[in-house]
Amino acid sequence: PEVAARGMLVSIDDRGGGTVYVTNSPYRFSDAESGARGVAAHRGEHNRDVMRELLGYDGDRIDALERAGVLVSRRPNAAASRE
Repeated sequence: PEVAARGMLVSIDDRGGGTVYVTNSPYRFSDAESGARGVAAHRGEHNRDVMRELLGYDGDRIDALERAGVLVSRRPNAAASRE
């Protein structure tokens, strides 16, 4: 009851067509925004971007890592089942 009364539960789009409730930040600051901004990234969602931008890997090298099972890259899909 206290969590709800303090506005600490917020609903967030789960990127799969539903809603998930998460705990908002308990801290309140007069000149700053804090709290839940969204759900966590899917496992592997940003792998390709990181490999390209930070490590300089090209698409062929990333594809080879995926085929070898070393790297899992997954883009979110609203129609896909939730993990």
